[in-house]
Amino acid sequence: MLGDISRVQKYFIICGHTDMRAGIEGLRSLVSQKHGLNPYESCAFFFCGRRKDRLKVLVWEGDGFCLLYKRFEDGSLKWPKDADEAREITSRQLRWLLDGLTIDPKHYTKELNTSNL
Repeated sequence: MLGDISRVQKYFIICGHTDMRAGIEGLRSLVSQKHGLNPYESCAFFFCGRRKDRLKVLVWEGDGFCLLYKRFEDGSLKWPKDADEAREITSRQLRWLLDGLTIDPKHYTKELNTSNL
């Protein structure tokens, strides 16, 4: 399915701000050359602009790259500022980030495993 990030195995955020004019080749190059990651793996790479109200996602789908773009109408993202860092995050942290929350809360409750109940 085109742009289905639910099938990827890992999520990475590229911290700091990214020039949102960059396309697939520019973002692919940033992932591989600056951060030493393989953009051809089953991963989704998330990028945020300076205003923190826009998001791009680069995904390799086996036969080509898909570039997703989202502009948030209200609010902004709590995006980590360290420009030299690419961080692997969990699906839970991704949900927090997309909901406008920080991915580094000081305290949070561990998810309850309900499959054993």
